[in-house]
Amino acid sequence: MFGYRNTKLFFKNKQLIITKGGPRQEVFAVTKEQFDFIFNKLKAILQKEPYCAGVFVGIYGKKFRPSLEICEKLFKISKRNAIMVNEKAAILFSYGRDIMLKSIVKVYEPLREIAVVIDPQENVIGLCKLTVKDLDKVSLGEYVVCENIIDKGWYLRKGH
Repeated sequence: MFGYRNTKLFFKNKQLIITKGGPRQEVFAVTKEQFDFIFNKLKAILQKEPYCAGVFVGIYGKKFRPSLEICEKLFKISKRNAIMVNEKAAILFSYGRDIMLKSIVKVYEPLREIAVVIDPQENVIGLCKLTVKDLDKVSLGEYVVCENIIDKGWYLRKGH
């Protein structure tokens, strides 16, 4: 989504921790120092591994789903695979709505099937699935071009 080099740059000098058990595993990135502290000191004191630590990278199940946190960090590095929407659309998207063509302010090429949605201040507000292959060939402003996959409001709505 953000380019091999940009992703490699972020994960340089980081260790991955994958939680155990359940239908899904959550993935976290920590520094080497955090990793050593967790597994050499904390684990001995608590007699168990921590549930989470560091940066939440995503959920590993049948398919890997990146977290909004990691998407925000990688977008800041790469400035690619994102769609900037106007303020009104950003608010609506945060309530679970899809994105119409007329709401798009800027496109950060290249776009993938799954793209980051950002507000005018370049804050990541969610992920969307593109419903069209080429935005330039769509002429109807009322046409839905991105379906909401997850948005920051999802957490406030308790995942419903």
